Amino acid sequence: MNSKLLISLSLIILMGCSTTKQVAKKEIKKEVVTIDAVKSGKDLYDNRCGKCHKLFAPTDYSIKRWPGIVDSMQPKANITDEQKAQILAYLSSEAK
Repeated sequence: MNSKLLISLSLIILMGCSTTKQVAKKEIKKEVVTIDAVKSGKDLYDNRCGKCHKLFAPTDYSIKRWPGIVDSMQPKANITDEQKAQILAYLSSEAK
């Protein structure tokens, strides 16, 4: 009886060790944004985006929402990926 209990406990302990969950680490990308990029982004936003429609304040949308908006407008505004990044730098610097 003692040996059955010892074997059962040993199996439970071994099973507990083998079912350890691995927690995936979320990779966080940090992007360095310069003051010049923010200033250039504001100029581009004012001149390119404001040429066709009313400009929204950066605080009108969240920092998560702006990238989708700017992505959808990129072809219409005929801006490069670098210009898009500068506009996002400006909008993100003041977004809520």
